Amino acid sequence: MSKQLFQNKFRTDTVRAPWHDYNTGEFFITICTAGRKPYLGRISNQTMYYTEIGRFTQECIAKMETLHPDITVPIFQVMPDHVHAIIHVIGPRVGPSVEPPYYDGSTTTPNPNNINANMRNVANRCGRLSHVISRFKCAVTKYAHENSIPFLWQTRFYDRIIRDRFEWDALAQYIKDNVANWASRDDYDY
Repeated sequence: MSKQLFQNKFRTDTVRAPWHDYNTGEFFITICTAGRKPYLGRISNQTMYYTEIGRFTQECIAKMETLHPDITVPIFQVMPDHVHAIIHVIGPRVGPSVEPPYYDGSTTTPNPNNINANMRNVANRCGRLSHVISRFKCAVTKYAHENSIPFLWQTRFYDRIIRDRFEWDALAQYIKDNVANWASRDDYDY
């Protein structure tokens, strides 16, 4: 990965597959908390016990399909320090966008006609999947800040493009078994 300057700061290139546009398809997603801290809960006796931010995270994922009619989330699991999900991006959005407006950084007022051209190009290359994940991470982070809950996400997220039904079934089973396969760890400080 090369690094480029944007606004005099180095920016790491995307880790997404350059041959895929991420505007359609099925993806196995892993989103981790910063430092893999167990902000979202703990597992004991093969049961996930959610913290307040863990419950909110669960609610946000459950609402994704309502907020984004162009995606489905057939299976997901919130873990103590990460989230797994299969997300299906159905295709190009139709109808009015529910996306938040872009900001040009010079004012606190949305200005969709004056977006920095470089950032517009980056956003367009990211694809729909990145927009949905970004919005989800922002909502959870905002809730944490508004409620004085210590919480941070790791930057970026991991995705795997699901190529066939065999792979989909194996990943879905992995998500279903994730809590049961987690070693019980009661040594977390949070």
